[in-house]
Amino acid sequence: PPPTLLTMKNFLGDHLTVAFLICGLWSHHVFGQCPDQGDLLLQLDGSSYSGTGAWQDLSGNRNHAILGSGVAYDTAEQAFHFNGQGNVVGTAVADVNINPAVHPQISIEIVLSPDPDWNPATSQGWVLTSDNGGYDRSVVLADVRFGRAPGSSVAGSVAATPGYTYASNLGVPDVNGINHIIAVWDQSDGVTNGVFASMNGTIGGRTTGRNNAGRTTISIGGYLGAGSNHAFKGLIYKVNIWSCAMTEAAVETRYNAFMSSLAPTVTTITETTITTLTTHTVGSQLNRAVNSLLSTTESQMALINHLTARVSTLEGLTGQIRNGLSQATAAVPESPSGGFGFYSELGCPGSAECVPHVKSSNLDLSINARNGTVKAETGACGEVDLCAIQQAIQTLSNAYADPPTASTSP
Repeated sequence: PPPTLLTMKNFLGDHLTVAFLICGLWSHHVFGQCPDQGDLLLQLDGSSYSGTGAWQDLSGNRNHAILGSGVAYDTAEQAFHFNGQGNVVGTAVADVNINPAVHPQISIEIVLSPDPDWNPATSQGWVLTSDNGGYDRSVVLADVRFGRAPGSSVAGSVAATPGYTYASNLGVPDVNGINHIIAVWDQSDGVTNGVFASMNGTIGGRTTGRNNAGRTTISIGGYLGAGSNHAFKGLIYKVNIWSCAMTEAAVETRYNAFMSSLAPTVTTITETTITTLTTHTVGSQLNRAVNSLLSTTESQMALINHLTARVSTLEGLTGQIRNGLSQATAAVPESPSGGFGFYSELGCPGSAECVPHVKSSNLDLSINARNGTVKAETGACGEVDLCAIQQAIQTLSNAYADPPTASTSP
């Protein structure tokens, strides 16, 4: 609560109004947790966009982000796409002052997904910044001056800029998935090593903040004083800014909450959609959801593993079946009348169940994946390996056996 005014009479013979800070220092920085709703300076969520106008600030502070012409809303992803040009065209600008003189403590959370063609080698990815020169408070994604991930051949790193360069060594975001990034500054008096960043739950190197004042606004998606070499190209889903400094434990909590928000994406992948999605879509879905698998229940994991195995089985059998069909087609003899009028049963060695049937003058190959039968019209036994096709289909049928029973329905 705010300070309470207590009026005391007859104190030293006069009326004195004395301001007391009830409960001592009432600021959350002493007693509260970070992040806290009351500390929000900015809350941008793509899923709440109305479809027109500015990106609305949900914090209640009316710090709405003005969109450049190179920023477009992606309805399917419920996120804003930034075109990688930077400057006014490729950024969104919000009237939020994150300078240390105003807010010694700042925490910034960003959820983003780079485009596959975003190149960290040519763009430093200053995805949120108040900089006007001098490494003012900014969140960078791939600046080589802030190190690289251990053992990585890709230079550059996610970092919270402290007023100079240092080794954050987080590496660059994954271009095949959604990334969760937090940057923290604590420049309170006497605080050392109060600046760090995290990416997807991993904490980077820490250092002491020496930031000076930058702009009194922030730009999202790029640096207002630079073009594509400092810009970000891709989707931004959320941006949150708090006037407090998260601990590493609080960062972990935020990351876990982010991971939980991805869980529905995993559990809604059904047997039907797995078998019909293209390779690209399956890869994209699995890459984006791979970390959230770790937080699913054991039964859900068993189901996901079962479905993933089916995808692998389908990929392996498709070629075999296609080749078998080609052989069957080539083996059908043609007569002057355009067909033939005989019927025979062909046995395949070692498999009493495998009995292809010649039944008409037109090729008729039908497959029943549940009982593994194959019917085909062909010339003579041995001209086409129909038994191999049947075995492939039986393998496919086995792969599509009922999945393990889940204790919790995904």
